Amino acid sequence: MKSYIYTGGAHPTTISRICSFSLTNGQVVRPSDIFRDGTHDELVDRLTKRLMEMNDAHSLDELQDMGYLDIADMFITNNMLLERNHIVFHYDTYELAPYAFGEIDISFTYAELEDLMNL
Repeated sequence: MKSYIYTGGAHPTTISRICSFSLTNGQVVRPSDIFRDGTHDELVDRLTKRLMEMNDAHSLDELQDMGYLDIADMFITNNMLLERNHIVFHYDTYELAPYAFGEIDISFTYAELEDLMNL
């Protein structure tokens, strides 16, 4: 679901809400349902490294020089899409970078994260 908010300025703010539901109980699946306790920091590190790969950055400083994670730290979003072979973490405009960068999707195969997951 996308919604738009305009409170003045150069452009509206777009907010996307992505929900994946459990097929067994119909509840919204959150990262805490998928990832083991104690894996938060490692998942944040992998999200940061994947964002670096996506932008051909070789360090966090280089990524920040590009405009990413300049005013906010990486975090695990609840905006998570569970696809057949991938998990996609969706970040709205402004969450990781300036408006001009748009929405950012960071994708992993399940195999890339299975060591962090409740299986």
